[in-house]
Amino acid sequence: MDSTCELDIATDEGIEVLGDAINQYVQWHRRDIILQGCSSQELQPGPEANIEYAALFPVPEENNREQDQTTLVGNDRVDDFPHHDPTPVDANIETRHPVLPSPKSATKITEMPSPQAPPKMPKIPRMITTYGKAPSAYVDKFLRAMNNPPSSFKNKEKAPLQKDFDVRDLFSYEVEITPENYEHGKSFLPHVDLQLSPWELIKFHAWIMKAMKHGIKEITAMVPPSIFNNPVPHQIVIDFEDLHRLYRRRHMDVNLVTVFCLMQWQEEVKTQRHKVAYLDPARIHQTEHNFKLNEKVQEQLKAVKTKKAKYDIKEEAHKKERHKVSVYIAKVMLKRVDKDWLMAPYGFDNHWIAIMIIPKIGRAVVLDSADYDRKQYREFIGVLQNAYRLYVMKGRPHPPDWKEIMNIRYNFHVRI
Repeated sequence: MDSTCELDIATDEGIEVLGDAINQYVQWHRRDIILQGCSSQELQPGPEANIEYAALFPVPEENNREQDQTTLVGNDRVDDFPHHDPTPVDANIETRHPVLPSPKSATKITEMPSPQAPPKMPKIPRMITTYGKAPSAYVDKFLRAMNNPPSSFKNKEKAPLQKDFDVRDLFSYEVEITPENYEHGKSFLPHVDLQLSPWELIKFHAWIMKAMKHGIKEITAMVPPSIFNNPVPHQIVIDFEDLHRLYRRRHMDVNLVTVFCLMQWQEEVKTQRHKVAYLDPARIHQTEHNFKLNEKVQEQLKAVKTKKAKYDIKEEAHKKERHKVSVYIAKVMLKRVDKDWLMAPYGFDNHWIAIMIIPKIGRAVVLDSADYDRKQYREFIGVLQNAYRLYVMKGRPHPPDWKEIMNIRYNFHVRI
Protein backbone atom coordinates (compact mmCIF):
# COMPACT_ATOMS: atom_id res chain seq x y z
CA MET A 1 0.00 0.00 0.00
CA ASP A 2 1.31 3.42 -0.94
CA SER A 3 1.03 5.38 2.31
CA THR A 4 1.95 8.62 0.55
CA CYS A 5 -1.07 8.50 -1.71
CA GLU A 6 -3.11 11.64 -1.44
CA LEU A 7 -6.81 11.31 -0.71
CA ASP A 8 -9.26 12.70 -3.21
CA ILE A 9 -11.62 13.71 -0.39
CA ALA A 10 -10.05 14.84 2.87
CA THR A 11 -11.47 13.54 6.17
CA ASP A 12 -13.28 15.66 8.76
CA GLU A 13 -10.03 15.84 10.77
CA GLY A 14 -8.16 17.31 7.82
CA ILE A 15 -6.16 14.14 6.87
CA GLU A 16 -5.09 14.24 3.22
CA VAL A 17 -2.60 11.29 3.03
CA LEU A 18 -3.73 7.66 2.93
CA GLY A 19 -1.07 6.51 5.43
CA ASP A 20 -2.43 8.84 8.10
CA ALA A 21 -5.98 7.60 7.59
CA ILE A 22 -5.35 4.02 8.79
CA ASN A 23 -8.07 2.69 11.15
CA GLN A 24 -10.43 5.40 9.95
CA TYR A 25 -13.16 5.72 7.33
CA VAL A 26 -12.33 7.59 4.13
CA GLN A 27 -14.46 8.56 1.16
CA TRP A 28 -13.66 7.45 -2.42
CA HIS A 29 -15.30 8.40 -5.63
CA ARG A 30 -15.17 4.77 -6.84
CA ARG A 31 -16.59 1.98 -4.73
CA ASP A 32 -14.90 -0.92 -6.50
CA ILE A 33 -11.31 0.03 -5.59
CA ILE A 34 -9.26 -2.81 -4.07
CA LEU A 35 -6.49 -1.89 -1.61
CA GLN A 36 -3.68 -4.47 -1.80
CA GLY A 37 -0.92 -5.09 0.74
CA CYS A 38 -3.03 -4.29 3.85
CA SER A 39 -4.34 -6.99 6.22
CA SER A 40 -7.98 -7.15 7.25
CA GLN A 41 -7.03 -6.49 10.92
CA GLU A 42 -5.59 -3.12 9.95
CA LEU A 43 -8.75 -2.20 8.11
CA GLN A 44 -10.97 -2.87 11.15
CA PRO A 45 -11.39 0.22 13.33
CA GLY A 46 -10.02 -0.26 16.84
CA PRO A 47 -11.81 0.72 20.05
CA GLU A 48 -9.47 3.68 20.43
CA ALA A 49 -10.63 5.25 17.20
CA ASN A 50 -12.92 8.20 17.83
CA ILE A 51 -15.48 7.44 15.12
CA GLU A 52 -19.14 6.66 14.86
CA TYR A 53 -20.07 3.08 14.09
CA ALA A 54 -22.05 2.80 10.88
CA ALA A 55 -23.72 -0.18 9.24
CA LEU A 56 -22.40 -1.40 5.89
CA PHE A 57 -25.00 -1.78 3.20
CA PRO A 58 -24.31 -4.10 0.20
CA VAL A 59 -24.58 -2.48 -3.20
CA PRO A 60 -25.33 -4.63 -6.30
CA GLU A 61 -22.65 -4.71 -8.92
CA GLU A 62 -24.89 -3.38 -11.67
CA ASN A 63 -25.47 -0.24 -9.63
CA ASN A 64 -21.70 0.45 -9.61
CA ARG A 65 -21.51 0.84 -13.36
CA GLU A 66 -21.94 4.41 -14.35
CA GLN A 67 -21.17 6.32 -17.50
CA ASP A 68 -17.49 7.12 -18.09
CA GLN A 69 -16.48 4.79 -15.23
CA THR A 70 -14.24 1.70 -15.50
CA THR A 71 -13.77 -1.25 -13.16
CA LEU A 72 -10.27 -2.15 -12.05
CA VAL A 73 -8.83 -5.28 -13.65
CA GLY A 74 -5.61 -7.07 -12.71
CA ASN A 75 -2.87 -4.85 -11.25
CA ASP A 76 -4.38 -1.52 -12.23
CA ARG A 77 -3.91 1.26 -9.67
CA VAL A 78 -5.89 4.27 -8.78
CA ASP A 79 -3.14 6.58 -10.05
CA ASP A 80 -3.50 5.17 -13.61
CA PHE A 81 -6.94 6.77 -13.99
CA PRO A 82 -7.43 10.44 -14.70
CA HIS A 83 -8.47 12.62 -11.81
CA HIS A 84 -12.24 12.96 -11.66
CA ASP A 85 -14.10 14.96 -9.00
CA PRO A 86 -17.42 13.41 -7.91
CA THR A 87 -20.58 15.35 -8.33
CA PRO A 88 -22.46 16.54 -5.23
CA VAL A 89 -25.03 13.83 -5.79
CA ASP A 90 -22.37 11.10 -5.80
CA ALA A 91 -20.73 12.56 -2.73
CA ASN A 92 -23.99 12.48 -0.80
CA ILE A 93 -24.66 8.88 -1.81
CA GLU A 94 -21.20 7.76 -0.76
CA THR A 95 -21.49 9.59 2.54
CA ARG A 96 -24.74 7.84 3.38
CA HIS A 97 -23.42 4.39 2.34
CA PRO A 98 -19.68 4.05 3.11
CA VAL A 99 -18.13 0.77 1.90
CA LEU A 100 -15.03 -0.84 3.30
CA PRO A 101 -13.39 -3.17 0.67
CA SER A 102 -11.58 -6.39 1.58
CA PRO A 103 -8.25 -7.48 0.03
CA LYS A 104 -9.31 -11.12 -0.02
CA SER A 105 -12.07 -10.50 -2.54
CA ALA A 106 -11.78 -11.52 -6.16
CA THR A 107 -10.24 -9.36 -8.90
CA LYS A 108 -13.69 -8.31 -9.91
CA ILE A 109 -15.97 -7.44 -7.02
CA THR A 110 -19.11 -9.53 -7.11
CA GLU A 111 -20.14 -9.66 -3.43
CA MET A 112 -20.25 -7.03 -0.73
CA PRO A 113 -19.96 -7.51 3.04
CA SER A 114 -23.12 -8.41 4.90
CA PRO A 115 -24.69 -5.70 7.05
CA GLN A 116 -23.53 -5.58 10.68
CA ALA A 117 -25.57 -4.25 13.61
CA PRO A 118 -23.92 -1.45 15.56
CA PRO A 119 -22.59 -2.51 18.98
CA LYS A 120 -24.62 -1.59 22.07
CA MET A 121 -23.23 1.42 23.78
CA PRO A 122 -22.95 1.28 27.60
CA LYS A 123 -25.58 3.14 29.57
CA ILE A 124 -24.58 6.50 30.90
CA PRO A 125 -24.76 6.44 34.72
CA ARG A 126 -26.88 9.10 36.34
CA MET A 127 -26.27 10.51 39.78
CA ILE A 128 -29.12 11.80 41.94
CA THR A 129 -28.09 14.94 43.71
CA THR A 130 -29.63 16.05 47.01
CA TYR A 131 -30.34 19.51 48.15
CA GLY A 132 -28.35 21.11 50.90
CA LYS A 133 -30.14 20.43 54.17
CA ALA A 134 -29.28 22.37 57.27
CA PRO A 135 -28.31 20.28 60.32
CA SER A 136 -30.92 19.90 63.05
CA ALA A 137 -30.05 19.69 66.74
CA TYR A 138 -33.29 17.80 67.47
CA VAL A 139 -32.47 15.09 64.91
CA ASP A 140 -28.97 14.64 66.34
CA LYS A 141 -30.35 14.40 69.84
CA PHE A 142 -32.88 11.76 68.77
CA LEU A 143 -30.22 9.68 66.99
CA ARG A 144 -27.91 9.80 70.00
CA ALA A 145 -30.76 8.67 72.25
CA MET A 146 -31.53 5.74 69.93
CA ASN A 147 -27.90 4.64 69.79
CA ASN A 148 -27.38 4.96 73.55
CA PRO A 149 -30.26 3.27 75.43
CA PRO A 150 -30.65 3.88 79.16
CA SER A 151 -28.40 1.96 81.48
CA SER A 152 -31.37 0.25 83.10
CA PHE A 153 -32.09 -1.55 79.81
CA LYS A 154 -28.57 -2.84 79.28
CA ASN A 155 -28.00 -6.55 79.85
CA LYS A 156 -31.65 -6.97 80.66
CA GLU A 157 -33.84 -9.48 78.86
CA LYS A 158 -37.51 -8.84 78.29
CA ALA A 159 -39.61 -11.09 80.50
CA PRO A 160 -42.27 -13.11 78.67
CA LEU A 161 -45.88 -12.12 79.23
CA GLN A 162 -47.01 -15.72 79.69
CA LYS A 163 -44.94 -18.36 81.39
CA ASP A 164 -44.80 -21.90 80.08
CA PHE A 165 -46.48 -24.53 82.19
CA ASP A 166 -46.47 -28.28 82.21
CA VAL A 167 -49.74 -30.07 81.59
CA ARG A 168 -48.68 -32.78 84.04
CA ASP A 169 -49.03 -30.22 86.83
CA LEU A 170 -52.80 -30.47 86.41
CA PHE A 171 -52.72 -33.98 87.83
CA SER A 172 -50.44 -33.10 90.73
CA TYR A 173 -51.70 -32.94 94.33
CA GLU A 174 -49.99 -29.60 94.76
CA VAL A 175 -52.38 -27.85 92.38
CA GLU A 176 -54.48 -25.30 94.22
CA ILE A 177 -58.20 -26.02 94.19
CA THR A 178 -60.00 -22.79 93.21
CA PRO A 179 -63.56 -22.48 94.58
CA GLU A 180 -66.39 -21.93 92.15
CA ASN A 181 -67.98 -19.22 94.30
CA TYR A 182 -66.25 -16.13 95.62
CA GLU A 183 -64.13 -16.52 98.75
CA HIS A 184 -62.07 -13.67 100.10
CA GLY A 185 -58.37 -14.35 99.71
CA LYS A 186 -58.83 -17.13 97.14
CA SER A 187 -57.85 -16.96 93.48
CA PHE A 188 -60.59 -16.20 90.97
CA LEU A 189 -59.41 -18.75 88.37
CA PRO A 190 -57.19 -21.83 88.32
CA HIS A 191 -53.57 -21.14 87.52
CA VAL A 192 -53.74 -22.67 84.04
CA ASP A 193 -56.87 -20.75 83.02
CA LEU A 194 -55.35 -17.55 84.35
CA GLN A 195 -52.14 -18.00 82.34
CA LEU A 196 -54.19 -18.41 79.18
CA SER A 197 -55.95 -15.08 79.79
CA PRO A 198 -54.77 -11.71 78.41
CA TRP A 199 -51.86 -10.14 80.24
CA GLU A 200 -54.05 -7.25 81.47
CA LEU A 201 -56.28 -9.68 83.40
CA ILE A 202 -53.22 -11.46 84.80
CA LYS A 203 -51.72 -8.20 86.06
CA PHE A 204 -55.02 -7.00 87.53
CA HIS A 205 -55.59 -10.34 89.26
CA ALA A 206 -52.16 -10.11 90.88
CA TRP A 207 -53.06 -6.67 92.25
CA ILE A 208 -56.38 -7.99 93.61
CA MET A 209 -54.62 -10.81 95.47
CA LYS A 210 -52.25 -8.31 97.07
CA ALA A 211 -55.18 -6.06 98.01
CA MET A 212 -56.99 -8.99 99.64
CA LYS A 213 -54.00 -9.60 101.89
CA HIS A 214 -54.37 -6.02 103.19
CA GLY A 215 -58.09 -6.52 103.92
CA ILE A 216 -59.41 -4.60 100.90
CA LYS A 217 -62.74 -5.94 99.62
CA GLU A 218 -63.94 -3.29 97.17
CA ILE A 219 -62.89 -0.47 94.86
CA THR A 220 -64.49 2.96 94.78
CA ALA A 221 -64.52 5.46 91.91
CA MET A 222 -65.79 9.04 91.68
CA VAL A 223 -67.88 9.92 88.61
CA PRO A 224 -67.86 13.63 87.65
CA PRO A 225 -71.21 15.13 86.63
CA SER A 226 -69.86 16.25 83.24
CA ILE A 227 -69.50 12.71 81.93
CA PHE A 228 -73.11 11.51 82.01
CA ASN A 229 -74.79 14.90 82.49
CA ASN A 230 -75.76 14.08 86.07
CA PRO A 231 -76.78 16.86 88.48
CA VAL A 232 -74.15 16.05 91.10
CA PRO A 233 -71.02 13.87 91.24
CA HIS A 234 -71.60 10.41 92.63
CA GLN A 235 -69.50 7.50 93.78
CA ILE A 236 -69.67 3.92 92.53
CA VAL A 237 -68.48 0.82 94.38
CA ILE A 238 -67.01 -2.24 92.67
CA ASP A 239 -66.96 -5.27 94.94
CA PHE A 240 -64.43 -8.04 94.45
CA GLU A 241 -67.34 -10.45 94.18
CA ASP A 242 -68.45 -8.61 91.03
CA LEU A 243 -64.93 -8.99 89.65
CA HIS A 244 -65.03 -12.69 90.50
CA ARG A 245 -68.18 -13.11 88.39
CA LEU A 246 -66.50 -11.11 85.62
CA TYR A 247 -63.46 -13.41 85.57
CA ARG A 248 -65.77 -16.41 85.57
CA ARG A 249 -67.76 -14.81 82.69
CA ARG A 250 -71.03 -15.16 84.54
CA HIS A 251 -72.25 -11.60 84.96
CA MET A 252 -71.13 -8.04 84.26
CA ASP A 253 -72.28 -5.54 86.84
CA VAL A 254 -73.54 -2.12 85.77
CA ASN A 255 -70.78 -0.40 87.74
CA LEU A 256 -68.15 -2.19 85.64
CA VAL A 257 -69.74 -0.78 82.48
CA THR A 258 -69.75 2.64 84.11
CA VAL A 259 -66.02 2.38 84.78
CA PHE A 260 -65.45 1.39 81.17
CA CYS A 261 -67.29 4.51 79.98
CA LEU A 262 -65.27 6.58 82.44
CA MET A 263 -62.01 5.23 81.00
CA GLN A 264 -63.13 5.92 77.44
CA TRP A 265 -64.15 9.45 78.38
CA GLN A 266 -60.73 10.17 79.88
CA GLU A 267 -59.02 8.89 76.73
CA GLU A 268 -61.26 11.11 74.61
CA VAL A 269 -60.33 14.14 76.70
CA LYS A 270 -56.62 13.45 76.25
CA THR A 271 -56.55 12.54 72.56
CA GLN A 272 -59.55 14.49 71.16
CA ARG A 273 -59.66 11.82 68.45
CA HIS A 274 -63.37 10.96 68.50
CA LYS A 275 -66.22 13.25 69.42
CA VAL A 276 -68.21 10.82 71.56
CA ALA A 277 -70.58 11.42 74.49
CA TYR A 278 -71.84 8.71 76.85
CA LEU A 279 -75.15 7.90 78.48
CA ASP A 280 -75.16 6.68 82.07
CA PRO A 281 -75.71 2.90 81.89
CA ALA A 282 -77.34 2.96 85.33
CA ARG A 283 -79.97 5.52 84.24
CA ILE A 284 -80.99 3.80 80.99
CA HIS A 285 -80.95 0.20 82.26
CA GLN A 286 -84.00 -1.98 81.73
CA THR A 287 -84.89 -1.72 85.40
CA GLU A 288 -85.14 2.08 85.11
CA HIS A 289 -87.99 2.17 82.58
CA ASN A 290 -89.88 -0.92 83.79
CA PHE A 291 -93.03 -0.68 85.80
CA LYS A 292 -92.40 -0.03 89.52
CA LEU A 293 -94.97 -0.89 92.14
CA ASN A 294 -94.27 1.85 94.67
CA GLU A 295 -96.47 2.99 97.58
CA LYS A 296 -98.31 5.61 95.54
CA VAL A 297 -99.28 3.09 92.87
CA GLN A 298 -100.38 0.59 95.52
CA GLU A 299 -102.73 3.14 97.05
CA GLN A 300 -104.21 3.90 93.64
CA LEU A 301 -104.76 0.22 92.95
CA LYS A 302 -106.54 -0.28 96.26
CA ALA A 303 -108.91 2.58 95.48
CA VAL A 304 -110.24 0.92 92.32
CA LYS A 305 -111.96 -2.44 91.91
CA THR A 306 -112.21 -3.18 88.18
CA LYS A 307 -109.42 -4.83 86.24
CA LYS A 308 -109.54 -2.21 83.50
CA ALA A 309 -109.03 0.60 85.97
CA LYS A 310 -106.11 -1.21 87.58
CA TYR A 311 -104.60 -1.84 84.14
CA ASP A 312 -104.89 1.84 83.25
CA ILE A 313 -103.14 2.84 86.50
CA LYS A 314 -100.28 0.45 85.85
CA GLU A 315 -99.95 1.56 82.24
CA GLU A 316 -99.87 5.22 83.26
CA ALA A 317 -97.18 4.53 85.88
CA HIS A 318 -95.16 2.58 83.34
CA LYS A 319 -95.49 5.39 80.81
CA LYS A 320 -94.10 7.89 83.32
CA GLU A 321 -91.06 5.70 83.92
CA ARG A 322 -90.37 5.50 80.19
CA HIS A 323 -90.81 9.23 79.85
CA LYS A 324 -88.21 9.90 82.58
CA VAL A 325 -85.60 7.91 80.65
CA SER A 326 -86.58 9.65 77.39
CA VAL A 327 -86.17 13.08 78.99
CA TYR A 328 -82.73 12.16 80.31
CA ILE A 329 -81.54 10.95 76.87
CA ALA A 330 -82.96 14.06 75.18
CA LYS A 331 -81.13 16.34 77.64
CA VAL A 332 -77.84 14.62 76.86
CA MET A 333 -78.49 14.99 73.13
CA LEU A 334 -79.21 18.71 73.55
CA LYS A 335 -76.24 19.39 75.80
CA ARG A 336 -73.76 17.30 73.80
CA VAL A 337 -74.73 18.73 70.44
CA ASP A 338 -71.04 19.41 69.75
CA LYS A 339 -70.40 15.65 69.72
CA ASP A 340 -70.90 13.49 66.66
CA TRP A 341 -71.67 10.22 68.45
CA LEU A 342 -73.71 9.31 71.52
CA MET A 343 -72.93 5.92 73.01
CA ALA A 344 -75.75 4.19 74.92
CA PRO A 345 -74.67 1.00 76.80
CA TYR A 346 -77.98 -0.74 77.46
CA GLY A 347 -78.37 -3.77 79.74
CA PHE A 348 -81.28 -6.22 79.79
CA ASP A 349 -81.69 -9.84 80.91
CA ASN A 350 -78.02 -10.10 82.07
CA HIS A 351 -76.85 -9.00 78.63
CA TRP A 352 -75.33 -5.76 77.34
CA ILE A 353 -75.56 -4.11 73.95
CA ALA A 354 -74.18 -0.81 72.68
CA ILE A 355 -76.27 1.59 70.61
CA MET A 356 -74.34 4.26 68.71
CA ILE A 357 -76.66 7.24 68.19
CA ILE A 358 -76.00 9.95 65.59
CA PRO A 359 -78.70 12.60 66.18
CA LYS A 360 -77.39 15.01 63.53
CA ILE A 361 -78.21 12.58 60.73
CA GLY A 362 -81.08 10.79 62.50
CA ARG A 363 -79.53 7.33 62.63
CA ALA A 364 -78.49 4.70 65.18
CA VAL A 365 -76.62 1.40 65.04
CA VAL A 366 -77.25 -1.50 67.43
CA LEU A 367 -74.11 -3.48 68.31
CA ASP A 368 -75.04 -6.87 69.77
CA SER A 369 -72.42 -9.59 70.14
CA ALA A 370 -75.06 -12.27 70.88
CA ASP A 371 -77.48 -11.12 68.14
CA TYR A 372 -80.55 -11.09 70.39
CA ASP A 373 -84.01 -10.72 68.90
CA ARG A 374 -84.90 -7.03 68.68
CA LYS A 375 -88.22 -7.72 70.40
CA GLN A 376 -86.38 -8.22 73.68
CA TYR A 377 -85.29 -4.55 73.77
CA ARG A 378 -88.12 -3.11 71.70
CA GLU A 379 -89.31 -1.04 74.65
CA PHE A 380 -86.02 0.81 74.93
CA ILE A 381 -86.06 1.54 71.18
CA GLY A 382 -89.42 3.28 71.74
CA VAL A 383 -87.86 5.28 74.59
CA LEU A 384 -85.02 6.26 72.28
CA GLN A 385 -87.42 7.37 69.54
CA ASN A 386 -89.33 9.58 72.01
CA ALA A 387 -86.04 11.19 73.07
CA TYR A 388 -85.23 11.93 69.43
CA ARG A 389 -88.62 13.63 68.96
CA LEU A 390 -87.88 15.89 71.92
CA TYR A 391 -84.48 16.63 70.40
CA VAL A 392 -86.06 17.63 67.06
CA MET A 393 -88.71 19.77 68.80
CA LYS A 394 -85.94 21.92 70.28
CA GLY A 395 -84.69 22.75 66.80
CA ARG A 396 -81.36 20.96 66.99
CA PRO A 397 -79.51 19.78 63.82
CA HIS A 398 -81.33 16.90 62.11
CA PRO A 399 -82.06 15.76 58.55
CA PRO A 400 -85.31 17.04 57.04
CA ASP A 401 -86.44 13.53 56.08
CA TRP A 402 -86.18 12.10 59.61
CA LYS A 403 -88.21 14.37 61.88
CA GLU A 404 -90.32 11.78 63.71
CA ILE A 405 -88.20 8.67 64.10
CA MET A 406 -84.58 7.66 63.68
CA ASN A 407 -83.35 5.14 61.16
CA ILE A 408 -82.02 2.29 63.30
CA ARG A 409 -79.83 -0.42 61.85
CA TYR A 410 -79.89 -3.92 63.38
CA ASN A 411 -77.94 -7.12 62.81
CA PHE A 412 -74.64 -5.28 62.74
CA HIS A 413 -71.88 -7.86 63.13
CA VAL A 414 -69.56 -7.37 66.09
CA ARG A 415 -66.25 -9.18 66.55
CA ILE A 416 -65.09 -9.78 70.12
